[in-house]
Amino acid sequence: MVDIPLFQPTPKCSECQGKCCKTLPGSWYPQDIPGGPTVENVVAFVRSGRACFDWWEGDPRKGHDELERGLFLRPRTVGGPFVIDPSWGGTCVYLQSFGCSLQWDERPTGCRALEPIEKECVNHAGDKSSDAVAWLTLGTLLEDAIAICEEELCDAQPA
Repeated sequence: MVDIPLFQPTPKCSECQGKCCKTLPGSWYPQDIPGGPTVENVVAFVRSGRACFDWWEGDPRKGHDELERGLFLRPRTVGGPFVIDPSWGGTCVYLQSFGCSLQWDERPTGCRALEPIEKECVNHAGDKSSDAVAWLTLGTLLEDAIAICEEELCDAQPA
């Protein structure tokens, strides 16, 4: 489990109207997966429409170049692909006019690690490379889950 400081929303969150949520959703970390990070649980999570697969191109670890990509999970974006979406932008599907539709404890670690400050948030989870590092020891699990999801869902809509 990755140890990252977490922050409750403040009035600043309402004032910015989801600026960070409109550029790219925060990422799910292994500890966020209901029942724990197993192939079956990850497939069920993606199948539910709550998450999609994304990746960091190249080795996400500083000073390493052994990996072609580092996989991770994040919420889908509005209009984005259902299973795999390696985009660098898009509005989170959970952003509503009133804010996030998820309760705070249901949100991805990558969202709860945003610290609201004066002008913009500080993301203590890091970026897509940090998200991929959080899943690094589970890369094979995510590859297996992608294979199942692609075969079963073929970019279908959530069940």
